[in-house]
Amino acid sequence: MESKIFDSELKIMEILWSAGELPARDIAALAAEQVGWSKTTTYTVLKKCVEKGLLERDDPGFRCRPLVTRQDAQRRETRDLIDRMEVLSLLDEAVGSTASMDAVSIGGDTVQLQFSGVTLAQTAQIVKALEASPIVAYTMVNTAATTQLDGAPADASAPVQASVLIQLQKEVSQG
Repeated sequence: MESKIFDSELKIMEILWSAGELPARDIAALAAEQVGWSKTTTYTVLKKCVEKGLLERDDPGFRCRPLVTRQDAQRRETRDLIDRMEVLSLLDEAVGSTASMDAVSIGGDTVQLQFSGVTLAQTAQIVKALEASPIVAYTMVNTAATTQLDGAPADASAPVQASVLIQLQKEVSQG
């Protein structure tokens, strides 16, 4: 997955798509007028857009021009949404009704999943199902078993809490 284009970056890109190539100071003036941003905020977002390859900034005058079309950005956002839906479908399929999903966080190429109410064996089955997917590069698992009231460790059939870090493939080959 490519890096996400944040709303603030889209605001800058919209200015450039509408006006074309502009000096950074003119972008800052338009952003102040349209969005209410300070010059510092605009320059910070411009820098992030350059780092992501969304725009190019040349001297003299720090002239900025978009390197990504509006249509390419829309395709990227659509692809990002489809990727997230695919990940959520995979999680639903792998975890199913076996466990209670406590938290899911998807950011870039990483998914953080926390679930509870499963045994270690069930956790292993969930991880095996995740790793069988072509969109998963690898997983890292942490589990925490509860202790019984008398302080003795829980047996193998006792439920655990699991945290799984899922690293997604950068690109999935279509075959």
